[in-house]
Amino acid sequence: MPMNKRIGIIIGRIYKAANKRLLSGIVEQARTAGISAYVFTLNEECPNDKITSGEENIFSAINFSLLDGIVLAPYTFDSDGYSSYIEHYLAENCTIPVVRIGIEQDRYISVWYNDRGEMSELTLHLIYGHGCKKILCLTGPEQYEVSRSRAAGYRDAMERADLVYTEDDIIYGDFWVYAAQALAAEIADGRREKPDAVVCANDAMAIALCDALIDKGFSVPEDIRVTGYDGHLDARVHFPAITTYQTSHEHLGRSAMCRLYREISGDDMELCGSDKGVLLCRESCGCNSLSERFDTHEFDYKHMEYSLMDCTLSAALHDVNSLNGFVHNMYAMRHLFMDRSRFGTVGFYLCLCDDWDIVRIHKGKRTYRTSGYSDKMIFISSDEERTTFELSEMLPSTLRRDEPTVTFFIPVHFQERCFGYVCLEATDVFDDFNMNYLRFCREINNGLEFLCAQNELKRLVYRRNMSQSRDELTGLFLLESCPQMWDEVSEIAELYRQDIYIIVISAGGLKHIENAAGSAESDRHLLMFAETLSKCCSNTEKIYKTGEKGFVIIGTESSPVSRPQEYLKAVEERFRQQNIIAGGQYLVYAKSEIRVIPSAKPISSEDAEAGIKAMLARVSENSRSRLSEKVHYGELIELRKEIFRHPETDWNGDECSRRISVSKSYFHKIYNQLFGISFMQDVQHSRLSCAKKLLVTTNDTLPDIAAKCGYDYYNFMRAFKKETGMTPTQFRKKQ
Repeated sequence: MPMNKRIGIIIGRIYKAANKRLLSGIVEQARTAGISAYVFTLNEECPNDKITSGEENIFSAINFSLLDGIVLAPYTFDSDGYSSYIEHYLAENCTIPVVRIGIEQDRYISVWYNDRGEMSELTLHLIYGHGCKKILCLTGPEQYEVSRSRAAGYRDAMERADLVYTEDDIIYGDFWVYAAQALAAEIADGRREKPDAVVCANDAMAIALCDALIDKGFSVPEDIRVTGYDGHLDARVHFPAITTYQTSHEHLGRSAMCRLYREISGDDMELCGSDKGVLLCRESCGCNSLSERFDTHEFDYKHMEYSLMDCTLSAALHDVNSLNGFVHNMYAMRHLFMDRSRFGTVGFYLCLCDDWDIVRIHKGKRTYRTSGYSDKMIFISSDEERTTFELSEMLPSTLRRDEPTVTFFIPVHFQERCFGYVCLEATDVFDDFNMNYLRFCREINNGLEFLCAQNELKRLVYRRNMSQSRDELTGLFLLESCPQMWDEVSEIAELYRQDIYIIVISAGGLKHIENAAGSAESDRHLLMFAETLSKCCSNTEKIYKTGEKGFVIIGTESSPVSRPQEYLKAVEERFRQQNIIAGGQYLVYAKSEIRVIPSAKPISSEDAEAGIKAMLARVSENSRSRLSEKVHYGELIELRKEIFRHPETDWNGDECSRRISVSKSYFHKIYNQLFGISFMQDVQHSRLSCAKKLLVTTNDTLPDIAAKCGYDYYNFMRAFKKETGMTPTQFRKKQ
C-alpha cells in the first residue's frame, strides 16, 4: 500500500468558526496533493496546572519522523502559556519544516493575513463612501506586530486620500473592551476632539466602543461612525450591526499549506481556491445590511451547542464495571456528536496506555502515569476489537489508507493523570469535530477516572481475600472459608447500587470417570472444569469451590440472566475439544441455577448461605437425573463432524442408528441429550450454515448452492426463508 505524505497541524479551539475555517483551508489544500493530516489539539484550556499538564501530554505523542512538515497556529490557543510551551517543545524536538501562522516570530516560516491592505480598505470606505475626514485608529498593544500592521493600513489610506493625521490619532489599545471604553470617555469629556469615525483593529473593540459611545449620549453612526475587523458573528448580531472586514481564514490556511509544500517538496503549489476577505458594510458606518444574508439558524445552532448538557452520557459511562462495558457504552453513544450515517466512514478510536489504570505505591504515596504515554499502546476501535501498537507509530499502521485523511488527536486524562488519547478520522468533511465531541471527550476522561477508582477498590478487596484458604486441587477460594465474603460483596453492590447474583454450578460425570479410570483422571477433569469456569469470570465476579464438585459464582454485573448459559456452553465446548484432541470417551457436563438479589432488597449472610445450600441441593438432584454414561459419546462426536463437513449427504436416522449399533429411537434420544438439538434440526443447521457461507464467499448460482448443501432448489428457498426471514439473494446483498 503506498504511503501518503503526512503533515502535522497544531491548532487550538477548533470548535470556533474562524479556527475551523482556517483548518479547513489547510486540509483542503493538502488533499489536492494527496497529503494526509494529523491534527493535534486540546480538549480543555483552563488556568489549572494539573489539567494543563494532562493536556500537554498530547504533543509527546507526535513522532516527527513520520511527518513531512508542521503547520502551527499558536494564536488559536486561548493562553499564551500553551503557545509558549508548544513552541518550546517544537524547538527542542522538531527537525522538520514548520510554517507558523502569525507574524510575531522569526524562528519559523511565517504566514499571515494581508491585514494591512484590508485595514486600508476599511478606512478608504469611510473616506470615500461616507466623506469622513477626521478618523481615529484604535489598534492593539504597540508591542504586537499585528497591531502595528493594522495601524499601517490606516496610515496608507489616510495618505492615499491626502488627509491630515497625527500619530496621536493612532491609539494603541488592548484588543479588548477597556481601551475602547477609555477612548469613548476621552471623546465625551472633551479631552479628545470628536472624530467623524473610528476604525478599530478588531470587532471586540468596535462593539465595546459603540456601546460606550451610546452610553455617553452619542449616536452611532449619526455622530460617530465605527468599524471593526475580523468578521465575527457577534459583530453581525450587535445593534447597530458593526461594519467589519471578514478575513478569509480558508485563504490563510491554504497559503500556509502552499508555503509548507514548497518547503518539503521544492515545488510551488497552486491555490485550490481564490476566495479573499470581504468588506461587510453595515449600520455602524451608515450603510444598510438588510440585503446581507444571515443564517439565524446557524446562530441559534451554535449557541445551542455551547449550552448543550447531556446527562445520559455521564450515566452511560459511569454505570459500568469494566473496560469492556465502558468501551461498549462509549461507542454506543457516538450519535451524540456524529451523524449515524457516518458511523461507517468516520473512524473513532480510543488509544490507552498499557498501564492506564495502574496505581503504584512509592514511598508511601499513590503514583500513576502523569507524563507522556507508554511505549506500548492499547488500540480499541468502534467494533470493540483491541490490539497493541508502538507509540512511535501514533496509530496502528493497518489504519493507513490510500486516500488522504484528516485525523484529530485529543488527550485523554483526568487532571494530571494520563490515560491516552482519542482519535477522530475522516476522509471528507470533519463536521463531527464540534462542541458536542469535546464534551463527549471530557466525559470519557471522567468515566475512565471513575472506572480506575472501581478497579482499585476491586484490587484491594481481592488482596484481602488472598489471605483466605483455597481448595488444594483447583486453587479456588473455599466458600466455607470466606465468612466475610458476603459482607464485602454487599458493600460493593451498595456502593455502586447494583444487584447481586449467585450462580451455582455442579460438575457431572466425574463419578463415572473415577470408576472407569481412577481418581487421578477424575481430578484432572475437575481441574479442567474449574479452569474453564475461572476463565469465563469477568472482573466483577468471584468464583468459589464448595463440596466435592460444586462451584459458586457471585457477581455484581448488570443483566446477569444469560451468564449461566455462557458458563454451561463454555464447559461443553471445553470438553468437546478435549475429547476430540485426546480421543477421550468421557463426558463431563454441568448443571446450574441462578438467583438475583435486588439491591433494594438486601439479605443477610446467613440467608445467603442457606440459599446457596438449597441451590446446590437442587442442582445436584438434577445432575443425578442426567444420563451419566455416554458409551457412544466419541462415535456421536465423529458423526456430527461428518454431518457438518458433508451437508450434501442424504443423512437419515435409520442409517445413523445402525452405524453406532443402537435403535433408531434411542439414537434420537441420546443425540438430543448430548448436543441439545434434534438430529434432523442439526442436519438442517449444517446445510443452512454451509449455504450462508457459500452465499457470502462465492459467486455460485442458487441452484448450485442448493445442490452443494443437499437441497433441491424449491426446498432450499423455502427452508432458507423460514430460517433467516429473507431470500438467499437478499441475504447475499445484505452481507
